[in-house]
Amino acid sequence: MVEVVSPDRTPLVYPYIPGTPLLPKPNVTYAHPFAVLAKRRNNYFVPAESFNVLGMFKSPMMLLMLGSGIMMFAMPWLMSNMDPEAVEDAKKMQAKIFGAQAAIQNGDLAG
Repeated sequence: MVEVVSPDRTPLVYPYIPGTPLLPKPNVTYAHPFAVLAKRRNNYFVPAESFNVLGMFKSPMMLLMLGSGIMMFAMPWLMSNMDPEAVEDAKKMQAKIFGAQAAIQNGDLAG
C-alpha cells in the first residue's frame, strides 16, 4: 500500500498481503525510490481456433437446418407413399389450421 500525504514528503510504502485487514498499519516503511518487481507475467493471448467442418455440424442451428432440409425433401416421398384417405385427412387438417391462422390475422379471435 502506498500512502502519499503531501507532495513535499516522501510517500510511505507499507507491505500488504491481500486478504489481510489494512488496519493497523505496520511500522515498516521503504525508502522513496523503490523498485517494484512483478512476480509473474500474465499471458492473455488466446490463439485463434482453426476451422473445423465436423465441429460446424455440432451447432444446434446447423442441426435444425439439416433436419428441415431433410424433411423438405422427404415429405413429398412420404405423402406419395400414404394411402389416399390419410392424404385427404391431412389436407383437411391443413386447411383447418390455415383457416384458423387467417382468422387470427384478420382479428376474428372467436372464429
